[in-house]
Amino acid sequence: MVKLEPVSSSCVSSAGYDEQNRILVIDFIKTGVYTYFDVSPDIHSRFMSAPSMGAFVNYVFKSSNWPYQKGYPDAAMAAPLE
Repeated sequence: MVKLEPVSSSCVSSAGYDEQNRILVIDFIKTGVYTYFDVSPDIHSRFMSAPSMGAFVNYVFKSSNWPYQKGYPDAAMAAPLE
């Protein structure tokens, strides 16, 4: 299960990572939830510590056509903020 945690970002409201399944779930403030697949622990760590999470997503995920889908990977795997 991916539990989303609040983050300090101007474009991301929360994010969660499932290391076993290598899934990163990002809830963007304006566009909603996106799931990125095959994300290594190193990439997740770099995303979480990036000075700009939005710039990191653009540079690493969008520019490389990283595999993703809009929404949660599976309702059973995601736990939204309460």
